[in-house]
Amino acid sequence: MIAPMPVPFRIETLWTEPRNATVPFMHRCDVRMQIRNTCGRNIHISKVRLHFQCERRVTKIRPSIALQEFLHPRQLSSTIIVPLLADLGFKSFTNSYVIEFEFHDTIKKKCRIDPHRYFVFSPCGDNRHQFFISHKDPQDTLRAKVLADYLFKAGLKGYVAADDRRLGVDVWDTKIPNEIKASIGTIFLWTNSAKADPASLYRELELTYKYRRRPILVMAEGLPRPRKFPRSAEYMPITGTLTPDVLRELTFAVHAAYSRGDYSGLRIRPVATSRGGRVRAK
Repeated sequence: MIAPMPVPFRIETLWTEPRNATVPFMHRCDVRMQIRNTCGRNIHISKVRLHFQCERRVTKIRPSIALQEFLHPRQLSSTIIVPLLADLGFKSFTNSYVIEFEFHDTIKKKCRIDPHRYFVFSPCGDNRHQFFISHKDPQDTLRAKVLADYLFKAGLKGYVAADDRRLGVDVWDTKIPNEIKASIGTIFLWTNSAKADPASLYRELELTYKYRRRPILVMAEGLPRPRKFPRSAEYMPITGTLTPDVLRELTFAVHAAYSRGDYSGLRIRPVATSRGGRVRAK
C-alpha cells in the first residue's frame, strides 16, 4: 500500500556526496538527509530506498538502507545516509530520483517523495580505448549497440559497424580491418544467429589474429564453442541469453580486466538469476 499524502514527516535537509552530485559511472556516492516528524504521534522509519531513471529492459536498481529511526513529535532525525554505486544501468547524465520511505505510525506504510534533485552520471574515462564488437548483423545488432552504450559509460568505446555511416568506404576492405586494428580487443557475441551463419564472425576472428588483438568470446547458454576459436581464447559463458542485464555485467567484467591490464586470466563464472542470467569474473 502506498500511503496517501500528506505524510507525517518531511525532508528537512538533503544533500549528496559529492556535493555537486556529478559522479562518473562505477564510482560510489551517497544521498544524505534529515527527516522531521511533523505529526502528533511517534513514527518509526525502517527503510529508505532511491528510485533512479534506468535504461530500458534493465532490472531496476534501487539503492536502499534499512534503519531503526524512531522519532517523537517534532523531532529531527539523525543523518540518514543511502550509499550507492553509479550503476551502468542508470541513464546517463542528468538523472533525477525519487525517495521512498517505509515507516510505521499506527500501521506499516510506504510513501514516495520527489525532492526535485538529480545526479549527473558521466563516463568514467576518456573513451579512447576501443573494443570491436563482432556480431551477427542484423539479428544481434541491437545487442551490440546496448553493449557499446555500456562500454561508453565505462569510459571505453565499442565499435559497431552498423553505426559507422561513412560514405564511399568499403566495409571489408577498409572499415572493419581498420577498426579491428585500432581496437585493443574484439568481443564476439556468439548466439544462435551467429552459430547458424558464422562466416562474418570467422572473418573478423582472422583479422583479430592478423592484427594481434585479443579475442573475447561471449557464448550464450547451451551453445557449443565455435570450432574456429582456439582453446586459448578468452571465453565468457553465461546463463541465459544476452539480455541487457547480462551485457551490463559483461561490461563490468571487461572493464575490470582492462583496469588490471591483463585479459589472459579473465574467465566468467555463470550465475543463474530469475531474469535470465549474470556473468561474474573470477
